[in-house]
Amino acid sequence: MNKGNRYFFYIFLIIILTLLLSACANNVSYIKKGKFVKPNIWEKPVLKEKKLSAIQKKIYDELGPPSYILVYKEAVSGKEKPRKVEEWVYKEKDKFLWFVEGNLVKDIPVQVPGLRKSIFSRDNANQQR
Repeated sequence: MNKGNRYFFYIFLIIILTLLLSACANNVSYIKKGKFVKPNIWEKPVLKEKKLSAIQKKIYDELGPPSYILVYKEAVSGKEKPRKVEEWVYKEKDKFLWFVEGNLVKDIPVQVPGLRKSIFSRDNANQQR
């Protein structure tokens, strides 16, 4: 392999690895299987109960598996590192539960994929009205 081909090969390899790693960004460790609908939405997820936090396990035992799990990044300002935010949607029960690092939170600002502005969880939006 000559120098030009080797350079092209390494660039191609770096691009492939970057794409593969970026595909894992919306992955949730406790989802065993489910339908990946959009960049941040899992439909009808099957969960690995052993990987759930204590509060997630309690909710899972009470309500069953969520209809959807949506994955966001926390909206932060400055140099803070955004945390992963997960929303469990129970469509039939009209319940929306938000988790940050396995802890249930009442409201949290999140970045919506494809939008530059941040939004707040449903509870927070209702309080502001």
